[in-house]
Formats: sequence, structure tokens, C-alpha cells
Amino acid sequence: MNGGDGFPSRPPPEPSTLAVVVAAFTGLGYALSARALLLLSIIGTFVLAVMAVDQPTALRLWTVVVFAVLVVLPMVYLEVGKRR
Repeated sequence: MNGGDGFPSRPPPEPSTLAVVVAAFTGLGYALSARALLLLSIIGTFVLAVMAVDQPTALRLWTVVVFAVLVVLPMVYLEVGKRR
């Protein structure tokens, strides 16, 4: 079979098994690290909420709200947006 320039075309090189495994673990690592960070941020929000309920003050309640809005919601948005 000719490659259009008169020379026989070579099949593309097969990726090595190591390269495929490394690529698979890299993708798995990114997915798990994002979910782990989301889990840690949700756990942090629950800890802050428990502390705010223990001694309810306006400052503690606003701390939970600000943490949830600035940390948890963007991480949830990124996780849900990644699936689309």
C-alpha cells in the first residue's frame, strides 16, 4: 500500500503498555483527587456547621455560609460541569 508519495506507508506505532497504564492512572488520579477535595470541603463545612450550632453567633453562622459559597459551591460546579 502506498502513502501517496510513492513510498509504502508504515502503520502508526503501537503505544507501549506502560504508556497506556500511566495514562489511565493519571486520569484516575485527577478524577479521584477532585472528588477527594470535594469530600474534604464538605466535611469541613459540616465541622464548621457543628461548631456554629454548638455556640450560635452571627459570626460563626456567616463563616459557614461564606465557606460554603466560596469553597463548596465552586467545587460542586466544577465536578458537575466536568461530566457534561
